[in-house]
Amino acid sequence: MRRIMSPLNNINDGNNQGGPAQVQVEVGQQQERVNQTPVICPNCKKRLSERSALTRHMKVHDSTTKIFKCMVCHKNDQRQKSNWRQHVATHIGQEIPPDVFSALDHETKAILTGTHGEMNRKIFEERLAKAEAKRAKQNKKARRSKHELSFEELWYPIYQDQIIVNQETNRPKVICYKCFKELQDEHSIYRHLQIHDKSNRHQCPICASSHVQRYNLRIHMETHIGMDVPQEIKDTLPHDFRGIIDGDPDIINPVKFQKKLARALKKRIKTTTCIETIQDLQSKLLSLEHGNA
Repeated sequence: MRRIMSPLNNINDGNNQGGPAQVQVEVGQQQERVNQTPVICPNCKKRLSERSALTRHMKVHDSTTKIFKCMVCHKNDQRQKSNWRQHVATHIGQEIPPDVFSALDHETKAILTGTHGEMNRKIFEERLAKAEAKRAKQNKKARRSKHELSFEELWYPIYQDQIIVNQETNRPKVICYKCFKELQDEHSIYRHLQIHDKSNRHQCPICASSHVQRYNLRIHMETHIGMDVPQEIKDTLPHDFRGIIDGDPDIINPVKFQKKLARALKKRIKTTTCIETIQDLQSKLLSLEHGNA
């Protein structure tokens, strides 16, 4: 049975490591636990590994058992204090309002600040760094919310004194106040406004075309299949973009790549005047069609 590391385990400095005899005893104890007959809860028929686990599990069905409440989110109540500590540790690194933090009990504050006596400092720092990275990622990807648009910027199409509603989503349609395009709902206006925002664009490194979303740029890269892209530009492309150009089967469908490559070769044969280049392209096209046959 694999042991799950908890942020509330005592720190092991590595000086009290057991010898071969201790390891043999631990292996024997693990083997005894594996050979034990599973225990079944009489109330919910849940299978448990051992008798002690059933004793802890029965607290779930006991209405008189003390309930440990999370004072941070007020959503997760536990009947065991160890589980309660594990849940409180999930709030490490979160932005807690000062009035809420001041109302917390001493043990909750100790867990959140990493000063708890049984807190593993290394895991606390890992959780703190993970929370900060998640917060930074959310801030980076944050888009304009509808609260940032004033009433004058949200234009609704009206017919016979009533706002036109999308029948599929049951949301009111919106008109862009810059180009007067009618959009299906309020959520579409925020994606659409990125078209008018010239500051944050994804630029193609081959033809310098700009795109609102990276997904659109990835689709655009398929238009460069079969083109003579210099090697120095290929070396600077991201992994997925280069895979599209080279026909990596893990990134682009091989059948789709071959069709686009054959179409690009035929187009280059029509527009090229150099005889040697035409012969080279024709040989590539013949080998491609022969391979498909």
